[in-house]
Amino acid sequence: MIKVKSKIKINSSSVKIWNFLNDLSMGLSFNRFHKKIKTDCSFKLDTKSQIIIEHNFGFGSYEMILSVLEILPNQRIIFEEKAKNKSDQLFFHKTEFEIIEESQNLTLLNYEVSGTFDNKFADLSFKPILKGVMLDELLKIKIAIESSDSRSVTRQYNPV
Repeated sequence: MIKVKSKIKINSSSVKIWNFLNDLSMGLSFNRFHKKIKTDCSFKLDTKSQIIIEHNFGFGSYEMILSVLEILPNQRIIFEEKAKNKSDQLFFHKTEFEIIEESQNLTLLNYEVSGTFDNKFADLSFKPILKGVMLDELLKIKIAIESSDSRSVTRQYNPV
């Protein structure tokens, strides 16, 4: 079993970060292991939610089932992903995003993944890869949220 934690400060409110993460097709799209996220148009995130995510950990594409375990709006979301086909030896894992608002427009996003391939050697060799993927994902999330904030600023133009 491996556990990797990472965090990033985002110049935005906790509500905007929550809204971004709450749209799983957007919030999870920056993970480079996720090749396709299959959700319905009317998808609503709750603890009964399950979606299929096509993963590629470097040895082919496989479907995994994402199940939401815990959801605290504007604070935390925890979900797990397990192989759709039980015979596939994939990375069974639990993911937690925790949002901590430090001030009006500065929020800390904590990100933790814990899981296993059920193979000690595979787990050990995968840990540094997972850490790099998580850091890359957090940076992309930060850029997406902060750039969406800057686009939403309304400007008033004065005629000459």
